[in-house]
Amino acid sequence: PYIIENYDINGTGYGYCIYIGNTTDYFVVRDCYLHNASGNYNWPYFTESGLHFYNVENGTANNNNVSSSDNYYGILLYSSSNNTITNNIASSNNQDGIYLASSSSNTITNNTASNNYYGIYLYPSGGNIIANNTVSNNYDGIYLSSSNNNTLTSNSITSNNNDGIGLIDSFDNNITSNNITANTIGVYVNSAINNTLYNNTISNNTDHGLYFDSSTNNSIISNKISSNGYYGINLYAGSNNTTIR
Repeated sequence: PYIIENYDINGTGYGYCIYIGNTTDYFVVRDCYLHNASGNYNWPYFTESGLHFYNVENGTANNNNVSSSDNYYGILLYSSSNNTITNNIASSNNQDGIYLASSSSNTITNNTASNNYYGIYLYPSGGNIIANNTVSNNYDGIYLSSSNNNTLTSNSITSNNNDGIGLIDSFDNNITSNNITANTIGVYVNSAINNTLYNNTISNNTDHGLYFDSSTNNSIISNKISSNGYYGINLYAGSNNTTIR
């Protein structure tokens, strides 16, 4: 594959540090420090992102640091599929550490996303794997809006100021074996259908462990739910949700 590596790029005035668009060629971006992407915002091409994939397949981002309060997004995938985002640090960005917009079948694994507004944000994106990431000290940890058929597994989601995981208008997602602790709400589910929460540890969240609002046909199976502030599980204005110990 093409390889882009070992760059320190200051994106002040350009709207991105690295932009890759409209390609299915295999490539790798690795070991780069991408910061201060600012001063030129024109969605969806100039997005003030450290690393921006636009209509891309078969790309890999590995071991990059996309951490800067001047970045709006750390890593942005727009209309992109079959990419791998792994072992990156996406911290202290103004909006999202990692943002998937209209992107499918990507693998997001072993990244650290902290001190952003959203740690990892999907809208509307489906069929992605979000695994083994550390997501902490954001406003929201991992947030799915209008995003279906994603798998979130074995992530550490801790100390986020609002929701650890948010599922909004999202269907058929699998939330499995995550550690969701010390957030305000562990998992917030709103207007969502057919999602499965299995074998998660949901503890020491200051408000609710699980809060389902206006959501139907969801399954809550074999989770360890303890020491949450108000309710372990709160089912509000929904129907046909199944809870199994």
